[in-house]
Amino acid sequence: IPQGPQLSTLDDPSIYGGNPFLCGPPLPNKCFHDDFQGGNEDEEKDHKEGKVEKVWFYCVIALGYFIGFWAVTGSLLLKRSWRLAYFQYIDESTHRINVSLTIHLATFKERLTGIVVLSDTLW
Repeated sequence: IPQGPQLSTLDDPSIYGGNPFLCGPPLPNKCFHDDFQGGNEDEEKDHKEGKVEKVWFYCVIALGYFIGFWAVTGSLLLKRSWRLAYFQYIDESTHRINVSLTIHLATFKERLTGIVVLSDTLW
């Protein structure tokens, strides 16, 4: 039977009595895994394997980042035409974004002043 703050209010053992599959406190019958010896060795082995898997996981992530970073950076460093095309694309993109933001801001200001002018004429 699980233990925890939500189940601590259910301290009457008779409410669990009709279910033969429940075991452990507050019932008198023990659970199978309580009697089983050697479980700690298996848990330690699983824990060590989990640590090894974690180390390999982070090593693969670091290796992938390293290879990906140098694939992009190295190609830009070695190929002048790619480098120029990349930076030209970045410049054009930032210019396009700036123009778009300027247009939207001007349109917003026009609408805002139009609302103010309309409200002034109504009164």
